Amino acid sequence: MSIYLFQNPPLRKQKSIAVLPFKNLSENEENRYFADGVVEDILDRLTKIGELKVVSRTSVEQFRESKESAPEIGKKLGVNYLLEGSVQRHEGKVRITIQLIDAKNDRHILSEKIDRDMQDIFLMESEIAKLIADKLQAAISPEEKQMIEKVHTHNSAAYDYYLMGRYYWNNRSLESINKSQEFFEKAIKADSTYALAYAGLADAYYSQTRFSETPVEGYNKAVNLANKALKLDANLPEGYIILGVVYSNGYWQWVESRKYFEKAMNLDSNNVVTLHYYSDLLSNIGEFEASRKYIDRAIEIAPYSAINRILSAYFYYQEQKAEEALQEVLILEELLGDQADHQGELFVCYLYAGDTVSALQMMKKYFETSPDYSEFKAYANQILPVYNAYGLSGLYKMMYKNPPGYWYAVNMDSLNTAMNFLDEAYKNRSPRLAHMLLDRQYEKLHDNPRFMEIVEKTHLTPYYSLRYKK
Repeated sequence: MSIYLFQNPPLRKQKSIAVLPFKNLSENEENRYFADGVVEDILDRLTKIGELKVVSRTSVEQFRESKESAPEIGKKLGVNYLLEGSVQRHEGKVRITIQLIDAKNDRHILSEKIDRDMQDIFLMESEIAKLIADKLQAAISPEEKQMIEKVHTHNSAAYDYYLMGRYYWNNRSLESINKSQEFFEKAIKADSTYALAYAGLADAYYSQTRFSETPVEGYNKAVNLANKALKLDANLPEGYIILGVVYSNGYWQWVESRKYFEKAMNLDSNNVVTLHYYSDLLSNIGEFEASRKYIDRAIEIAPYSAINRILSAYFYYQEQKAEEALQEVLILEELLGDQADHQGELFVCYLYAGDTVSALQMMKKYFETSPDYSEFKAYANQILPVYNAYGLSGLYKMMYKNPPGYWYAVNMDSLNTAMNFLDEAYKNRSPRLAHMLLDRQYEKLHDNPRFMEIVEKTHLTPYYSLRYKK
């Protein structure tokens, strides 16, 4: 499939920039986490400048070892400027070298080498952000200047532990998230007033709930830690983001969740995590136009983020816009390529888009390549004949004697089993429950009194009525 799908994304601002991964020039290769952390901090400060469009870290990561030219990278990311650089740390000293490039003309317009003591790292990062803003002639308000110059800790050891925590957290596996928890705890031990470290630890506890069958304890720990962070720093967007997520996905307190997200948005309207989760909340409560606005903004900032594309395809499906959903799935397939762990998601997304043939092809590919489904490899060549004879339910019955999950149970017409899954999800406060209740593909359950009872208990009744106009 051609990369044309990513070329020329819409530009809302001419002052648009991507920060490429910095090279780690330190003797210890393990210091890559430090170089990555410096990039994240510079990005975070740049996003505070309202006149700049700043592409997210996740979208530039694929260009870490890229041999493509600046014009090629700028075109794919939809930005006019690139910042590249290197970080070297030795015996309490830090050197950061940066080059600001006019991507269209492949021309260096700023080159700086900054040397400081490690304890002045935050001053270096804010100095770099202001240098870039000045060079791009981006106006900085007094409030933005205050946020750019913000110092979260004066303890270099605590900062180091925090960066290591974020490095592991960004990998998103359960093992790496558990590892991140250890480093966030070390950061707090080194500086008990480090609000960002409390927010990082809250992130870790919430992220662990995705792998837990009983997530309530993780929700509560995340909320307590987020509140500690906000007590130390009432203007910390990361604290409000965690509260917004837990109050929607864990507590089903939709009005309170919205307040927290709006607070986070007021503090940092370019935070792609906030945009993602806030758009999901708005979709759940039936505000589709606003939801679309925020997920589109998230995609503009992070055009290569699969998770945003998946959510966008899901939204289009819920709005019964099959053609738009299909376009997102085509981009997703190009993004994810042959990654077996995502082919199941692509199968479902193709069904969202109404392209059953492509969905079946993806299912076949999934069974042929995924180690998780190796026992189904023998069924791969039977998928199309069985579908032609018996439809999707025939496929599920061929593969499963006992429904392994809610989605399969519904599609196999094992509706009582599906309700048992819902009861269990409610009991354990599953973060996926709202989607399970509001998703159009589960409409055959809507006349079940048990189903409507769970809708009521999760405070979704007014939003359910709005979505389905009942």
